[in-house]
Amino acid sequence: MQDFPKRFPNFEDSPITALCKVSDICCYKDGVRKSDAELGTDENGNQIQFDFKNKEHYNVLPDLNKIDKIGRTSWDSFSYALQMGHNVYLHIYAVQEANRQYDAGSLPSMMEYSKNPSIKFRDLVNAIFAASTKEEAMAIIDAHDDYWMEILGNHGFIGKKVKSGRAHLKKLTAAGVFEEVNEEASIEETDASEMDAATGFVPKDE
Repeated sequence: MQDFPKRFPNFEDSPITALCKVSDICCYKDGVRKSDAELGTDENGNQIQFDFKNKEHYNVLPDLNKIDKIGRTSWDSFSYALQMGHNVYLHIYAVQEANRQYDAGSLPSMMEYSKNPSIKFRDLVNAIFAASTKEEAMAIIDAHDDYWMEILGNHGFIGKKVKSGRAHLKKLTAAGVFEEVNEEASIEETDASEMDAATGFVPKDE
């Protein structure tokens, strides 16, 4: 795989792929599936759907795995072990490098509150966990509601689409999965700076 950097300029090598050769990867041969017309219809006249696991649904069978079945993958087990080892190595390395950069003071823009750059995400998290009561912690969370919506969520969503946890919790509560939480001591809407003062949270100037 030494030619990967040429073919894929953004490919990140690992100690595993640096030693791999193309001959180390075993790919299963593709089969040729039957067309919908060849598959036909069932007794009710409905189109029979192609099932990749059904050998009868092929004109030419793909390579079978070691248990004589058609697998979901196109690589054999050892080839996938190499790939997973590479992926896990890079995942761990990426997390460690992100932590190193973070500790060195290099922060992603979303780790700073756009309306008040002196407020850092880590300071808010520390304040939440340092709160003496759940109500105090929730007060800090609710007071910085608009900041949480600036942070990129799943698939790059920002805004209200990021905040799906509470809605899902309500669904689970309604279904009886969780007991209903008593929220009589609700937090009134207030300015974030006022809530910071009330909870003792002091933004760090960096």
